[in-house]
Amino acid sequence: MRAYWSEARDLLEVLAYKCKDTDMDGIDLMFTCKDVELRSTSKVSKLLEAMQQPDARPRPGMETDIVEALDRVFRRYSSINAKPAGKYRTIRSVFQPARERSRFMTIIIFTDGVWSLSPPLGEIERFLANSIRTVARLGASRRSVTIQFIRFGDESEAIKRLQILDKELSNLGSP
Repeated sequence: MRAYWSEARDLLEVLAYKCKDTDMDGIDLMFTCKDVELRSTSKVSKLLEAMQQPDARPRPGMETDIVEALDRVFRRYSSINAKPAGKYRTIRSVFQPARERSRFMTIIIFTDGVWSLSPPLGEIERFLANSIRTVARLGASRRSVTIQFIRFGDESEAIKRLQILDKELSNLGSP
């Protein structure tokens, strides 16, 4: 992604301006490196500043594990949408149907598709399918989560990997 960082930043700016007023709790920005994260902002300038942080930018020799990065996203989503613990629930949770309690989430992944630390493709597909099933168990429909890969570059293996994810994930029980 290092070669495409400027284009990714420009695309983030466009997408953020389009959705900042529709995401009621703000936009979250996460990177495959765990050190940089921005949560719940509607300020496009803050998103762009985060992308400029040295720890967020890809470095030579930096390797990526897409499953680890997505696992952080799904864990956060699950913790936000978990049903209240214990026998007492908040007034809001009692009177609100489960489908309204859960947030909708759109995950947009800017990627070159080169994930050197990630497991084989079949494991990535199973991880995504299982994560979506977990969302359904929380009371939300599987359609509560949308995943969109936006590819940068023309690495043939990466293109193939993303095409398989796009076309084959539905065979594992995901929409």
